[in-house]
Amino acid sequence: MTKIITAALPYINNVPHLGHIAGSHLPADIYNRFCKIKGEDTLFVGGSDVHGTPSLILSREIGISPEVLTDNLHKVHKKLYDYFNISYDNYSKTSSPIHKKNVQNFFTKLDDNGYIQEKTSIMKYCEYDKLYLPDRLIEGTCPNCGYENSNGDQCEKCGSLTESSSLLDSRCKLCGNKPIEKEDTHLYFSLDKVSNEISDWVKTKEEVFNNITYSEAQNWLNKDLHPRSITRNMTWGIPVPKKMYEDKVFYVWFEAPIAYISFIEEINNKNLWENKNTKIYHFLGKDNIPFHTIFWPGLLIGNGEYNTPNNVIGYNYLTYENEKFSKSKGVGIFCINFLNCDINIDSLRAYLTYILPEKRDSNFNLLDYKNFHNSELIGKIFNFFNRSLNMVWKNFDGEIKIDLSNDLEIISKVDEKCSIIMKNYEIFSFRSALSKVIELASIGNIYFDNEKPWELAKNNDLEKLKEILGVSMYICEKLIIFLNPILPTISRELWEKQLQKKEKIHYSKETSTSMDLLIKKPYPILNRIDDDQLQNYEKVLTREFSLKNLINEERKIN
Repeated sequence: MTKIITAALPYINNVPHLGHIAGSHLPADIYNRFCKIKGEDTLFVGGSDVHGTPSLILSREIGISPEVLTDNLHKVHKKLYDYFNISYDNYSKTSSPIHKKNVQNFFTKLDDNGYIQEKTSIMKYCEYDKLYLPDRLIEGTCPNCGYENSNGDQCEKCGSLTESSSLLDSRCKLCGNKPIEKEDTHLYFSLDKVSNEISDWVKTKEEVFNNITYSEAQNWLNKDLHPRSITRNMTWGIPVPKKMYEDKVFYVWFEAPIAYISFIEEINNKNLWENKNTKIYHFLGKDNIPFHTIFWPGLLIGNGEYNTPNNVIGYNYLTYENEKFSKSKGVGIFCINFLNCDINIDSLRAYLTYILPEKRDSNFNLLDYKNFHNSELIGKIFNFFNRSLNMVWKNFDGEIKIDLSNDLEIISKVDEKCSIIMKNYEIFSFRSALSKVIELASIGNIYFDNEKPWELAKNNDLEKLKEILGVSMYICEKLIIFLNPILPTISRELWEKQLQKKEKIHYSKETSTSMDLLIKKPYPILNRIDDDQLQNYEKVLTREFSLKNLINEERKIN
């Protein structure tokens, strides 16, 4: 069995901020790494959504072609995900030849199956730009919440999906003029024809989806599902392979999710998605839930060749200092600034995991991050590592043979906590998994304090000291294993350099009662964050940047 793991495809019209990392890329990466330590076969894919109106608008503003814009921003995104240790097996983009082929074949199959229909309707047309306006090139007042700068397809403020025709006081984003209405014909996916199948599929996920995912899906199913347009009057996109529609391209909501299949095919075989033994997991933010629980399954059902997802793990929003991330308002932390910051990325990953917006919106706060780093990571977890490793080094020169058979009660308690941690990882409760890992470190610290190994060393009771340190090192090994999905670099350093393990980090249910240890001289893994460092982090990470300058710099590099 193979697991396919995906993170939401970011629009390539900006750089990611921390909300994007916490709401998709990081949890997908944590799950991928967790599966790896269990020995499971996984493929983790994602990529840049390069087509669509946002990229076209930005390319016009900067004065370069959409191809040049998205190629360079794609490289920036990939660089940043690598920096955050996001372990993609393939981070690609939707402009690849394989993807173009797959989208056109996917559409043809839907058309052959009778799920594509033509529909003539009144469209918005800009007389100044001589252009039928796709939804993203129209803005106006949202009919649901009254937000005056709502996009034609989705309101940024209330999140409701809209039709451009329903906007009040609509205007062209390119020139600001009011568009006229003009008749045009487009292709639609007959979502209504698969509505019963979608509803049945969602019902099977009632005990599988998390609360936000199931709730958002049900909200959509409570409405009538209507045919949805899949074509747009643009040149930047994948051409429609149908007579009379050669001047149109596919709308990104239709073509982008097919990229998951394309990205798998680029590194493996697309038949993997068709294999009934393959399991598929999508990780994404709240605004993407309708597309992955209603539209995407509907497309897969209509096509008939591919598996539907086993789970869609949706996340709420991450805010910064209780405000929504916004580049235009200068709110939030954008990931490009981390390249000029000496913050420890594993430590940051741990804090983001600690506050993941799993059940509700959560807030990123640098002071809270500092307190978490100093108190939880250093004060509890790495304090236990330091105490245990230093005692082994000082009293046995780092070499010790351990027998755990006399301490089965504490070992049983540790194993019970490990089972709980495993369960939390398996049900995607990563916040709880990390909290339980911290509790495991606390079990170790309490045991250490109660047994007072320093007194045993002072009294030269080396056999008893070996027993105590044996339990401590057993806990250390378990901590490294369960920290690995969240702190991949630090855990690997502890495993390979401190414990000198040759095999890969892995989880085993089997508990050996004997261990041979040969460690190197311990050294601090993390240092505390002081107030001056915190002020520097805030200064660097909230610094404004020019997207145009960033793209130009990337072009010079390449």
